[in-house]
Amino acid sequence: MGLPTFTNPVRVDHAGDGHFGKPRGGHTHTGEDALCIVGATVRSGVAGKVTKLGFCYGSGPGAWDAPRPYRYVEVTCVEGLKHRYLYVEPSVDIGARITVGVPIGVAQDVAARYPDSGMLAHVHYEVFEGDKQYLDPRQF
Repeated sequence: MGLPTFTNPVRVDHAGDGHFGKPRGGHTHTGEDALCIVGATVRSGVAGKVTKLGFCYGSGPGAWDAPRPYRYVEVTCVEGLKHRYLYVEPSVDIGARITVGVPIGVAQDVAARYPDSGMLAHVHYEVFEGDKQYLDPRQF
């Protein structure tokens, strides 16, 4: 299927466990948090089309953390699954057709949002289909 595999360890720190399905307040974690170096190139683990460039936490222009909002890149693959990479400053445009390994952005410092939590820098990766039916990224 050509779906992503993690080469970085999953984040487990004082702020929480970054594995899929772990408790997060009143819900469960919807993806995997891969540890990263802030500013590192993030590459797509799937071939597909960039279908959305969004803002995490409603952090778009005018929000508390502007002018450097947290972003994400969404890639839809041929099978229709959506793959989101959160805390990534996009380097691609909506509509771009990409292949596995193509740079899609740069890792942001999400740990800066939670300065006293002990959270480590990471890229959150999630897979879903339909109306946000989240799938365990490890199953691929």
